[in-house]
Amino acid sequence: DATKKKMDAASQLINGLAGERDRWTQQSADFADQIARLAGDCAVACGFMSYTGPFNKTFRDLLIGNYFIADLNAKSIPVTKNLSVTAMLADEATTGQWNLQGLPTDDLSIQNGILTTSASRYPIMVDPQGQGLSWIKHKEAENGCKETSFVDKNFRGNLEECMSFGKPLLLANVEQELDPVLDPVLDKAFQRKGKGFIVALADKECDIEPDKFKLYITTRLGNPHFTPELSAKVTIIDFTVTMKGLEDQLLDRVVQNEKPELQTERTKLKTDVNEYKAKIMELQDDLLYRLANCDGSLLDDPEIIDVLNITKKTSAEVSEKLKNAGEAEGRIKVACEEYRPVAQRGSIVYFLIAEMSAVNPMYQTSLAQFVQVFNLSMTMAEKAAIPSKRISNVVDELTFRTFLYVCRGYMEIHKKIYTLLLALKLQLSSDVITMDHFGCLVKGGAALDINTVKKKPKEWVPDGVWLNIIQLSMSISLFKELPDIVARNESLWRQWYDQEAPEAVPVPDIDDRLDKMHKMLLVRSVRTDRTMISADEYIEEALEKKYTDTYPLNLEATHQDICELVDAPERVPIIFVLTPGSDPTELVMGLAKKKKKEVQAVSMGQGQEVVARRYIATSIVTGGWVLLQNTHLGLKYLVELEQQMVKLEEIEPDFRVWVTAEPHPGIPIGLLQMSIKITNEAPVGMRAGMKRSYAWITQDMLDTVPRVEWRTLLWVLCHLHSVVQERRKFGAIGWTVPYEFNQSDLNACSLFLQNHILDMDAKKAKDVTWSTVRYMISEIQYGGRITDDW
Repeated sequence: DATKKKMDAASQLINGLAGERDRWTQQSADFADQIARLAGDCAVACGFMSYTGPFNKTFRDLLIGNYFIADLNAKSIPVTKNLSVTAMLADEATTGQWNLQGLPTDDLSIQNGILTTSASRYPIMVDPQGQGLSWIKHKEAENGCKETSFVDKNFRGNLEECMSFGKPLLLANVEQELDPVLDPVLDKAFQRKGKGFIVALADKECDIEPDKFKLYITTRLGNPHFTPELSAKVTIIDFTVTMKGLEDQLLDRVVQNEKPELQTERTKLKTDVNEYKAKIMELQDDLLYRLANCDGSLLDDPEIIDVLNITKKTSAEVSEKLKNAGEAEGRIKVACEEYRPVAQRGSIVYFLIAEMSAVNPMYQTSLAQFVQVFNLSMTMAEKAAIPSKRISNVVDELTFRTFLYVCRGYMEIHKKIYTLLLALKLQLSSDVITMDHFGCLVKGGAALDINTVKKKPKEWVPDGVWLNIIQLSMSISLFKELPDIVARNESLWRQWYDQEAPEAVPVPDIDDRLDKMHKMLLVRSVRTDRTMISADEYIEEALEKKYTDTYPLNLEATHQDICELVDAPERVPIIFVLTPGSDPTELVMGLAKKKKKEVQAVSMGQGQEVVARRYIATSIVTGGWVLLQNTHLGLKYLVELEQQMVKLEEIEPDFRVWVTAEPHPGIPIGLLQMSIKITNEAPVGMRAGMKRSYAWITQDMLDTVPRVEWRTLLWVLCHLHSVVQERRKFGAIGWTVPYEFNQSDLNACSLFLQNHILDMDAKKAKDVTWSTVRYMISEIQYGGRITDDW
């Protein structure tokens, strides 16, 4: 009987291991090959972990491929060809779990996940979009992670608690310097005391569990300058979102909105696949462990045979499920790809908005806020039964809605820059133009030397213009013969060069060959001062005419848009970017009057923080409005305001905080990213000025005075206001002093006219008293600002 049992057990063991033989034989050969290359692979992995964290994807690939691996090959050290550090340092089950917790699926993000979780030094995540912060929150939520910051009053308490109990600590939104109290923690200067460990902080010793305690640090700064000492203590990791990574995330949102059943199936599939892979690894590890640790003969251990049978059966089932899941994923991916143009457009637009923060520090926009605009665009876009038409509608709505959203907070000069860059980037992505076109527009011939290029034909051609022409002929085939054409017909080209508006007249010799893009490049090369005027025609051709129109500020409509856009408008400050000639106080007060809200206003400065705190504290409870004026004079309080908006649990839904500030690099990035920015700058051009001045007039205002002269005089007053504002652009030619004529002048004059005509009506007077009107408006109101003698 014993022999028979052993024979049966042997048969079961042989049958059970038969399926594993091929896999183990192959793995054994792979392991032998891997061992031969292990030293080189480990060297690359060490280099990756130690040095590549601060760099973007392009430079990481350059370091690994062109430097690390090339150096190993030069030293004849075996290394895996096309080594993937992500596959080497993390398995699919782990990365799949990270993706479910909110880490993007692109290769850079997976590398960042490895660096964050596996590096021996604590990580500092350069995370302008907040994606790393969100991932860590989800990943460590089950471990009791605490979030804190240096401005948090309980920072020290949170630090000591997490160290003592071995919990993760998330230190969010640091600046370029860290509190010195963290130095012993970052140095891992832990000392054994009894059975545990302690660390000496600034003024006392604290318990710490080194194996369990984790410290994650994030910064919103896009390009922070950390000291060399700090950089040596931590692992700096660039978590800045990539264009491809953002495109995939936006695609998920589009599919969720347009085909929710597909997205649900896709998410379930990801979860199932991760579970299947984890199950296979668990079973294989369990089997190998039992085989390795079996005492005596394998035939005498019935548990091994049972585990082997279960492993074989489960492995077959899971393999079949994985195969089916792979087929389903391929089918879903094809269906989702149809909506990629929307995600691609969103990614291009967001990265352009992010780049605009280099133009002015006030132009910070968070990814979360952009996603809200993205979602609203899909909701508001016109429906269509045909998918291609619906996609086109969403793309157009997204582009224009985002244009209105960001330009509301941009200065006039920067709106044109944004629109031009938008047109260029969209045409670059669709291969209508190349980087050569973009380079000629941005740099011209600045890289050339006048002494090394073909000699200019006549002395009237400035050196800079000739270098631009040469660069244009070298970069773009259409202009290949341009230097010769100019030399042959220089008299006509000189006439064109001397034109007041060369962009509006035909170009000599080659006008019939030029589209709007190439004409703009030619104008930029020859008459740089007319480039932005010529750009209007290009923008109209590349986008639409509505992108070159002006849109006067309507604060009531803007306030309504904000309420529709954000989930909790009471937590979103509205920042007016102050410019010469703009004073938004009257606009805010007027809107508050319509909404029947009380506004508590305070002008910030020394000692005014106490007043601001009191106003905010009372209005949060009552639902009132607070106007904080000139906050660039009270920057410290803005950090406190940001924390209040984020951390306060209950805020009355009607509460609003309005902020006015001049552009200043010291305004907290977090406050700028969470807020809505508005500019009320004096418009450029008479047409825009008249639209802006007349947009302020309401029907009720027109109906206030019954006499016919009222409407005519009001129109003339708006025209006068637009003229005096427009004169400022001429500098000393217009006014010796750039006087700050603003909306308050228009308000005061219209109120005077209203009272004067009502008084005439009461006295039954036939004509307007012109001498009075001229004196009050020209001499007193507008003339009262003039200090020049003439």
